[in-house]
Amino acid sequence: MGLEKEIHFLISSHSSIAVTPHFDGEHSSIIYTNLGSLKSKGTTDEIIRQYCLNFGASLEGRQMASRKLLSITKTPPILISERLGIVGMELPTYNTLGKTWVFDLSFTIEECGAYSLLIFNNGVTIKVALKEAAVRYRREKALHLLYTKVPLHDLNLINFKLHSDKYFTY
Repeated sequence: MGLEKEIHFLISSHSSIAVTPHFDGEHSSIIYTNLGSLKSKGTTDEIIRQYCLNFGASLEGRQMASRKLLSITKTPPILISERLGIVGMELPTYNTLGKTWVFDLSFTIEECGAYSLLIFNNGVTIKVALKEAAVRYRREKALHLLYTKVPLHDLNLINFKLHSDKYFTY
């Protein structure tokens, strides 16, 4: 499939934001991190599958586990890496076929009629085809999964990183 560069970019940045569809004739998706963005020929599905496999489990296995843990049958959030505290939530992309996968849950939501705009700390904005309440519900489920399934000592490291990002630049 040849997604090594994209997966390395996602993992090495340690600050993944999202993967969204992006069709321009050559590329199928765009990966956003706090370090920048990268266009990819791989689809969002291909990238999220490879991202999950890189941490030792399939996307389907992670979805099955989340469905069981959270009692959600449709589009559950997934725990991608327990050790690094990476969760992903699937959202429908506005005006585009394909799914958006969001990894950074610290965004603000602005409802804009038929879609919601996710605004991340670094200025990246993503349009999703859900109302604000639906986005909040999915984010709450993702946070619940993160804070109930990640060991406490790992959460302390994650929380330190989240808070220290406010004060330090890399």
